[in-house]
Amino acid sequence: MKKMKFQTPLLAASLALAAFMPAHAAPVLDQSQLNDSGSAGFSSGYERSQAFTAGVKGKLSRLDFGLEAMGKTGGLVFSLFAATGGTPKEAALFSLTLSREQLTTGWTQLDLSSQDFFVDAGAQYAFGFKATDVNTSWALNITAGSVDPYAGGAMFGRSPATQTWSLNPNPVTSQLNWDLQFRTWVDPSAVANKVPEPGSLALVLGSLMGLGLVRRRKA
Repeated sequence: MKKMKFQTPLLAASLALAAFMPAHAAPVLDQSQLNDSGSAGFSSGYERSQAFTAGVKGKLSRLDFGLEAMGKTGGLVFSLFAATGGTPKEAALFSLTLSREQLTTGWTQLDLSSQDFFVDAGAQYAFGFKATDVNTSWALNITAGSVDPYAGGAMFGRSPATQTWSLNPNPVTSQLNWDLQFRTWVDPSAVANKVPEPGSLALVLGSLMGLGLVRRRKA
């Protein structure tokens, strides 16, 4: 019975320490543009990007994008950018090289959970692609219409010569409301699980150490 009395406060302290450990829920669908009425090709170092406005605060866990056609060789470089006024900034926040084995025509799901990148609701970002082999062409699913299919952003492009993002007009109607086909997934619970204050963590650890000393004395 004495042993049980000792384990009760030890269990309580352990539970208090466990409260600081991160626990994540399933990501939720945040932004999406699902229409597909054509494709946008790119090659020779040219980049395509899509700006979007986050609606949920949390960890950007996954990005799905529509790939119309794969290049004959190489893979893709995926990059994430901050955006201002709907336009992607020149420097990427981070980049990933995607092998051909990670890509497929149709919907490709890109797991970003290991990047620990957090988005704020109402803030603007952009994702982009360029080919690892500049001598081959790729194509992404896109759409456009008289009504903007995605009001939270637009498709952009830039060449290696200028390194400046510009809107991609519809060559037939001169419309600027082109958008890539995509979905973003955000884990909102990741924001709430912040690192504990040093004082709070020290208090819990001190309690555990004190219980250890009590156990030694009783022994």
